[in-house]
Parts: sequence; C-alpha cells; structure tokens
Amino acid sequence: MPIGSGGGVSRARESSEHNPPETKASQSFRHQRQSTTDSASHTGGTVAPRYGERRPMMYHVFENELQGISSLNAEALRYFSLGAFFLGMILNIVIGYAFSNGPLSELGTLMLHRATWFIGVLALICFAFGGWAVWKRASMVDQIKRETVSQLPAR
Repeated sequence: MPIGSGGGVSRARESSEHNPPETKASQSFRHQRQSTTDSASHTGGTVAPRYGERRPMMYHVFENELQGISSLNAEALRYFSLGAFFLGMILNIVIGYAFSNGPLSELGTLMLHRATWFIGVLALICFAFGGWAVWKRASMVDQIKRETVSQLPAR
C-alpha cells in the first residue's frame, strides 16, 4: 500500500476494534481530567506561618561529665548483654533437658544441677551491675540538673 493511500484510517479502525467503547463513567472522568489540566488558574492554597518561640533548658555539661555518662551507658550495655547471654545459656540447658530422651549423661547431669546455678548467679551479678550503672548515670544527670541555675532574660 503506497504512502498516503488511507492506511492511517484503516489503522484507526483496527485499533477501535480492539478497544472497548467508552462508558459514561470513563467519559466523565476524561472530561474532568481535561478540565482540570486545561484551566488557566493554577493557584493553590496559601499557608500563613505563625512563628512561635521556644526556650528549652540548656544544661552546661563539662567534657568529663559527658564522658562519664557515656562510659556508664557502655557499662550498663555490657553488663546487661552478659546477663542476657548467661540467661540464654540457662534456658538452653533447661530446654535441652526438657526434650531429652532417656537418662542424662554425667555431663548433662552436671550442667543441669550445678552449672545452671553457677551461671544463674553470674547472670544475677551482671544484671545487678547493669542496674547499678543505670542508677549511677541517672544520679549524675540529676546532679547536673540540680546544679544548673536557670536565668530567664527580662522581657
């Protein structure tokens, strides 16, 4: 078929055969979409900001106090992690005993009756040291707050 011999019309007819006819809802949607994009006024909403004022309390913290708070956080993390590790070991021993078949070996009996108590004491000691580090850090922060004097500027 030579160029310009009406090939475009037949393609349009072919494509209309493959596409279903438009419904009233799709025509309405197409009309709304065209009317919103064709409108000349593209004004949106305006925002009028209201400025406020905040006066947060500022704490003067020295470098050594900041390092002390940081090191107490690290100690608390270390001891709580060790305590959780030891508690996990106890749970592994007890769960292993609960699902074991038959009598325990000598090592299993030793682990169940002696090692769990020893590891439990270690876990309690670690949790106690972790609690002490958290308490010490909180008391250090409270001391900094007590020693900070607030001076509000006159208005």
